[in-house]
Amino acid sequence: MRENIEYLQMLGLTEYQSRAMVVLFAKGEATALTISKLGNIPLTKIYQVLKSLEDKELITCSPGKPRYYRCPGAEEVLNKLLFKKQKAVEVLLAEKDEQLQVIHAIDFSNRPEERIQKIHPILSVEQYELY
Repeated sequence: MRENIEYLQMLGLTEYQSRAMVVLFAKGEATALTISKLGNIPLTKIYQVLKSLEDKELITCSPGKPRYYRCPGAEEVLNKLLFKKQKAVEVLLAEKDEQLQVIHAIDFSNRPEERIQKIHPILSVEQYELY
């Protein structure tokens, strides 16, 4: 389970989100209480975690009580996360040359060193000698 959690974290999920997903991969569907217990996620955090997974469109929630949370399947979820990560890398690669040009153009040689003023936290500026 630890390997699965770490892999999901590399794909952009938090640890609690990853734990919840692993539970749903194994169970197919479960209540928040079950996900909390099996995933070792604090009950005070589980609804926030599940809502964030819903917002990412990785899981769905049934109406009614108790609510059951479902995921479409491990392969579909992993493909979705991998696709998103791949798109982010493509954007970074596309901007790399431009970033390098900007970095190489940075010139600090003409900037005077900034004066650092030390001010005592209790004394006012007038009471403290600045240098």
